Amino acid sequence: MVKYCENCGKANIDEAKLCVSCGNDFKNESLKTENFDGNNENNEDKIIVPNTQSSQYSGNTQNSSTSKNKTIIIGIVGIIGIILVAIIGFYGIGAFLNENNNNDNNIISTFNDEQISNSLPGGNVFNDGYVSFNYPSTWSIYTPANNTDKLVSLKTSKGSTSILGVFMQPAGSTSIEKYKKYNQPTGNETLISSKDITINGVKGFDVSLKYYDNGGGEQRIIGFIKDGYYYKMIFTTGSLKVIDSDMNQIINSFTAL
Repeated sequence: MVKYCENCGKANIDEAKLCVSCGNDFKNESLKTENFDGNNENNEDKIIVPNTQSSQYSGNTQNSSTSKNKTIIIGIVGIIGIILVAIIGFYGIGAFLNENNNNDNNIISTFNDEQISNSLPGGNVFNDGYVSFNYPSTWSIYTPANNTDKLVSLKTSKGSTSILGVFMQPAGSTSIEKYKKYNQPTGNETLISSKDITINGVKGFDVSLKYYDNGGGEQRIIGFIKDGYYYKMIFTTGSLKVIDSDMNQIINSFTAL
């Protein structure tokens, strides 16, 4: 009888304790035996039983290694994903805050344009999108427009109480000469002065007069036509001399937008 080594498949005599080829110990393995014919030269090659335990262990090791690699790859991908989400979130919040900041700036700018901006020492700026002018800090906007062609009214305590009305209306076919004629003294009024001026880069008029109704007072009327619109400023006061510098500041800075 012969037995075959389960490790290398070598044929050994039945009494062998160790494999003559690989030294494998036969004590703990089940033996596979076969009739031995001493004259058969191929007895050594009849049956080879491979050591499957070794290959299984090797496969398990490979599977374990592959699993660890997959775990590492998944971890790296997860970390990259977290970083990308953080970056997108950061820039998204930054864009949101920036957009809100821009909106706030627009609101402030609109408020300043439509109302008052303390941008000049000792004075303010009026800008409603139609006209713009500087006016002294002693003047204030006292009432909203009360008809279709009046843009704004201002007042000051100088000269008793002095009032400025700013008007704008389509000029149509009316010339600046006709508008000047319309603003000459009539009835209970007398002329102080009447002259042509250049204002806002175009020809205009400057008429001053006294009126005697309602306790009397003085008026100065400035008018010009630009881009098809007639613009007019009317200063009404107890004395034009008292507010002369204030009027000049407003007239010289007046711009039709």
